Amino acid sequence: DQTPDGGFVAAGDSTYQQLEWDYIPALSLIKVDDRGDMEWSNPLGDAFIGSANCIRQTDDGGYILAGDSIHLISDFEHTHSFMVMKLGADGGREWQYYYDTFSNGASVEQTADGGYIAAGNMVDADHGLDFLLVRLDGEGNLQWTKTYGRDGGWEYASAIRQTADRGFIVAGQTDSEGAGRYDMWIMKLDANGNGPGPVGIAERDFNALDGFSLSQSYPNPTLKAASFRFTLPRSYFVTLAIYDMLGKKCATVLQEQRPAGDSVTEWPVNELPAGLYFYRLEAGPFTRTRKFIVR
Repeated sequence: DQTPDGGFVAAGDSTYQQLEWDYIPALSLIKVDDRGDMEWSNPLGDAFIGSANCIRQTDDGGYILAGDSIHLISDFEHTHSFMVMKLGADGGREWQYYYDTFSNGASVEQTADGGYIAAGNMVDADHGLDFLLVRLDGEGNLQWTKTYGRDGGWEYASAIRQTADRGFIVAGQTDSEGAGRYDMWIMKLDANGNGPGPVGIAERDFNALDGFSLSQSYPNPTLKAASFRFTLPRSYFVTLAIYDMLGKKCATVLQEQRPAGDSVTEWPVNELPAGLYFYRLEAGPFTRTRKFIVR
């Protein structure tokens, strides 16, 4: 983000702990002047395990960022939590807010009243992803949270902004609305995070899903391999892919024609770092997403 002094501030992550199969990230910050010369970097040191996806300057000359806080469960397992962090002008931490596990922050903005609105994603009850909106006051105290999306669907919020009427506009992607294949999803919300739903996208007829299903992988959690079972109402060309918590594709398990009825495929997971993943099946007009854990 460009700052009023003509310089720039950026946030992301660097390697905190290198493992044989992966690395654990540490939050990394940098501030440069208008010529690209360093003013400060990584004021939090290596103590904060996590990553940032968005940073903006605030009215007091400090910064607000959204991203993930990572909790290490063991040498082979960790979880992600939605995080908003307020920094001073020198990059020092003033306060932070965390949501539940299995969530991540994507975008944040200071609001007209001096508070903050942030958007990200969380795992829903049926193992899909939902939009997650978090409203905080100027001290980082929670005012409200909202989630939008269908259980088991794939709704991924990318950006949020306050509008002139002090409501909000949030944008991302969906596989539960429209044509069901990563459609853009834009929602206009009032000041309390309520709205009529997506703009210009018709609801999908779920009666069409008769005869199509995707079962929970087995075993779950798994160490070496996972079996994926699904049912098709007729023969389709199917794609089964694995995604991480941020929606990044990690692997394609299956990409071929399959007949009507039950199918099962086994796939080794030993190349995946320990953590939570999603597997997504696409077959003709149908899509379904579920989650599994690699230990």
